[in-house]
Amino acid sequence: MLVSKNNYPTIQVKITMACSKYKSTKETTHAARLSRLLLDPCTYIFRDLLRSFIPEAQFPHILRNFVATLIPIINKDQRNLLYPRAGQYLGTYEDFDLSLLYILLRNISGIPPHKNGWGKQPDPTDRSLSANIDRTREIRNTYCGHVPRVTLPEQDFQRIWQDTTVIIRELEGSLTAGCTTYTDAAKLIKTDTMDPEQENKYLDIIDKQHKVWEDFKDTTNVIIKEQEKIQQEQQLLLVEQDILKSDLQQQGQEIRSQQHRHENELKSALQKQESKIICEQKRLDKKFKSALQKQELDLKSEIQLKGMELYTEQKTQKMGLEMMTDRLAMLEKNPYCEKNNILDNTSAILQTHKSRNVYIRTSAVKRIIEKLKEKKILVLTGRAGCGKTTTAYQVMLELSEESSEPPYTPVLIDSPDEWNKVINRNQRSIVFLDDFIGSTNLDTGAFDKWKSKFDAVSACTTYGQVLMMIGLRKNLLEDVEKYDTRGFFRQKTIIDLSIEKNFTFQDKEKMFAEYYAKCSFKDSINLCVEERYRIIDTDPYYGFPLTCYQYFSRHEFYQLGLSYFLRPNELLYNAIKYKRSI
Repeated sequence: MLVSKNNYPTIQVKITMACSKYKSTKETTHAARLSRLLLDPCTYIFRDLLRSFIPEAQFPHILRNFVATLIPIINKDQRNLLYPRAGQYLGTYEDFDLSLLYILLRNISGIPPHKNGWGKQPDPTDRSLSANIDRTREIRNTYCGHVPRVTLPEQDFQRIWQDTTVIIRELEGSLTAGCTTYTDAAKLIKTDTMDPEQENKYLDIIDKQHKVWEDFKDTTNVIIKEQEKIQQEQQLLLVEQDILKSDLQQQGQEIRSQQHRHENELKSALQKQESKIICEQKRLDKKFKSALQKQELDLKSEIQLKGMELYTEQKTQKMGLEMMTDRLAMLEKNPYCEKNNILDNTSAILQTHKSRNVYIRTSAVKRIIEKLKEKKILVLTGRAGCGKTTTAYQVMLELSEESSEPPYTPVLIDSPDEWNKVINRNQRSIVFLDDFIGSTNLDTGAFDKWKSKFDAVSACTTYGQVLMMIGLRKNLLEDVEKYDTRGFFRQKTIIDLSIEKNFTFQDKEKMFAEYYAKCSFKDSINLCVEERYRIIDTDPYYGFPLTCYQYFSRHEFYQLGLSYFLRPNELLYNAIKYKRSI
């Protein structure tokens, strides 16, 4: 008996007459049982292994990712199944036989190879998943693929059956814990009665697989002959290449000779051209020198003229400074005059606010007035452009125009000195400090100046008739709370104008409609209702009020539509950068 390299005995080949082809013996029954074991339980366990690594729902997507890997190694029938010409793969794992399942487990499942590598005989001590998959393939090729018809003696059958059932049990252990479905099936197949039809069915399968193997060998022989033919053609090409190389060398010598001649001609032409350039350069140097002298005279005249203008401007500034000094001296003597100036400036600013082309009274105004009368001091905060200053102006304007009770006097204050000169706790006043300790970063110097006035501010609001609003950006409020050791700001009511309850969707809708109605270039682009609602629903970087104002103030911003509200900071920066460059 011959022994194969994989330690399994080579099956005894019996060539029988046609009349005795299907005669059943114990040895042929052993072969049929082994074939049934490999074609049924082993195939099903390979399918379950594939499912455990690649769910069937994901398989079409995985196939698309491994086209380059699979196409060269599968046969025509397998290609038609996995990659049909019309449409995409729509089958199930039940369509795959053991050969195709082995290819898929090896190449796309992600199962790591055993120590000797995929497709090689594994070590007997290696019981890894990939080692058992390769052992199953070897048994299948030896007893169901590479021989025309097999018989298995009793001793060989028992040994091979034992090896195969051990492999099945270990493969089954990689699946659901406690599963013995395939081990039980193997026991049943070994003892189950096989009628002649069933036995012949599995023996015919061996015959068919052998025929496939013979066809494969024929195809391989054709490929070898084609390779020999290609090698001969390659030798002819090498000879032709040598001839071509010799011709190229000869042509190269001719080209170098022509190149040398052209270089000499070019060198002579360059010398003539260089002489002409030197003459032209001398002429241009003379002309440039004359133009430079003229520009120098013009520049001296311009410098003298600018000097006169600068002298006149400095003289005017000096006179203005003297007038300002005299005015400051007068104010020091008469503080009441400075108080009137502050109140007049406040009144002028509020009148300017009142006469704005577009203003929408938001729902936050009423809430702030109610809270202000209750708490006396409010901190208005939020992102840049959310409407802190405009809202505060509106609150001051409405409190100064109340008819149901004595109105409040509006006061805009910038410094602690102005507080001392203007505020009297017994007079009804509404005071607004806007960015008084910095607009972008905390000005600790300004904060320290105000520290000494915080007690006076608290006294005027708590025991007097003074209402006060403080405007601070959100990032500064966080810094102030850390720096405020006396806890002045921690005790105050804070209203964030960035959040939706203080600036509602309806407020934004009214504001957008008001700007849109008064926009002079609104007809250049038709904003559909859906895009308007998407714009109103945004939360821009600079705050909706400021972004809305910018959007309707420039035609190039208006043309951007929704994209401007999504990225106003970036687009505004690019516009400024472009203006500076021209």
